[in-house]
Amino acid sequence: FKALINIEPEESGHYYHLALAQRSSGDKEGALKTYEKGINISSSNSLLLYNMGTLLDELGKKEKAAQVLYKSLQGNEMLEDAFNYLGVLLGQLKRYRESVQVFDKGIYVYKNSFRLFFNRGIVLEMARRLEDAAASFEKAYELNKNDPLLIYYYTATLIKLRDYSKAIRICKTGMAQYPDDAELVYELSKIYTHMGEKDTAVELLKKVMELNPSYLTRIKNDNNFKTLHHHDGYRALLVS
Repeated sequence: FKALINIEPEESGHYYHLALAQRSSGDKEGALKTYEKGINISSSNSLLLYNMGTLLDELGKKEKAAQVLYKSLQGNEMLEDAFNYLGVLLGQLKRYRESVQVFDKGIYVYKNSFRLFFNRGIVLEMARRLEDAAASFEKAYELNKNDPLLIYYYTATLIKLRDYSKAIRICKTGMAQYPDDAELVYELSKIYTHMGEKDTAVELLKKVMELNPSYLTRIKNDNNFKTLHHHDGYRALLVS
């Protein structure tokens, strides 16, 4: 690729591929310099700017990464990856309002993007805007009902909103697809605990332990189950 750059220094694709090879070999600083050279040649190349932004993030330079990712969105194309990466990064930086704005702009362009709606919901949940988070998760769910991670987040948010009937529906639909998913059973047990149906909750926790015994410590420390502490079945489960 270096030879190709010497032959065609104006071809931005050569810089992209050289930097990709450098990153694959672990030469991140070399890749960063390559991106910079490519951007000097083609300052509005969204793909180069996007990849430089992700590399800066990997190098721990998150604020600089955000700046470069913004430039990517102002370049020659608006990449769905760039909207998503920048939105997530801003959420990690606790710049929640800004993050949601980026996701909203991305959704305006990519109206049926599952991951933009999903990650928007995560950021809204982090910002404690639970109703807005649930609405974003609902849209993501309409686009893809088969993603277990979405089901976890959506159900957890519905529990916080005390919308138990919808939480049960979402959780059971997921369990129909993934009957051996301990996390889904665990979430369902939390719902029934909050509803006061302790016997059902304990039976579900028993199933969780059958599927994955490592959940024991988590069950012991989860405040969602504090109302079960005097339930004989729950106490027996903890010492089994």
